[in-house]
Amino acid sequence: MRLAFLVIVVSSLASAARADRPRLLLVRPADPALARSLSSALAARATIVGPERLEAASSDAEPARRASEAIQQAETLYGDGRPDEALEVIRAALARDARALAEAADVSLLARLRLWEGICLAKSGREADARAALLAARSLGSGPPDPLRFPPDVQALFPGPAPPLPTEIVTNPAGAFIEVDGIPGRQRTPARIDLAPGDHVIRLRRAGHVPLALIVLAGERVEVPLERAAGPALGRALAGMRDAGVLDLDDLDTRGLIVGALGLDGRIDVQVEGRRVVLSRFDPRGHRVARSSGSPRDAEALVGALFGDDGPRRPPAGGSIFGRWWFWTAVGAVAVTGAVVGIAVATAEEDTISYVPVD
Repeated sequence: MRLAFLVIVVSSLASAARADRPRLLLVRPADPALARSLSSALAARATIVGPERLEAASSDAEPARRASEAIQQAETLYGDGRPDEALEVIRAALARDARALAEAADVSLLARLRLWEGICLAKSGREADARAALLAARSLGSGPPDPLRFPPDVQALFPGPAPPLPTEIVTNPAGAFIEVDGIPGRQRTPARIDLAPGDHVIRLRRAGHVPLALIVLAGERVEVPLERAAGPALGRALAGMRDAGVLDLDDLDTRGLIVGALGLDGRIDVQVEGRRVVLSRFDPRGHRVARSSGSPRDAEALVGALFGDDGPRRPPAGGSIFGRWWFWTAVGAVAVTGAVVGIAVATAEEDTISYVPVD
């Protein structure tokens, strides 16, 4: 029983020690050898987290499933000679899920819905509306209707190549990366881009803001506000930028946003200056609390100096004694000593033999 009590005490202290380890962001340097040595030295002192821990928003499969079912139903109705009913199914799907399908990485389902909308409109004799829908389908990447399934008059309505139209994209704040029809670009807002006639899916991504997807008609001027992201929304926004290849990890503000999104205790920046490596440790507010420099071949000494292993280190401004490793080490030592002494005293009391005088 006493042994179990001691194990529980020691295990609790070990868990507290692990919980006290700071969780820090590290954008690993390009040099693989330096990255490995730094990671190894840091692992003994902190829990290191990389940008890959950002979790992208889970994809919602429901809009895609509903769109696929709507297309299958429309094909059946069209084949049975009921194009007007097929058109109602397609337009209901567009009204319900067009926005969600535009936000998906693959816009092919949205293109197919617009293609079937045009086919059904053509069959109903509404040529002007059919041309507009087929133009939107082509601009989203759809090919023409299958000539083996649809008559020549429907084929003739599918638009051919046309000169692009200048389209202006403006955001507030500016600086959002622009992605057109699933193709990432390096252009930032405000920008003037040339788009083929018809509808296009424009995605806008800016660090610290919620990603936005729009269906834009070529030739329009679009001006939209971007919503500031926080908490899980910020994490999803940054993950989306990372997956699109437009997350600038060299930008210190971006690193600060990642620290906030993941709820970390700070970050470590690595700079290579000639033959020296400079490490800087920052708290969650972006204030530098420690710095070390030296040879890249001596990562252990670099990291030790950063964490104050080689001597007393002043706590950061505004820091609390409860956040210092040495405080909790002392508390743990006192707790273990008290537990051992208590067990020893209890054992001694049980082993004492009392003598009762007999008359």
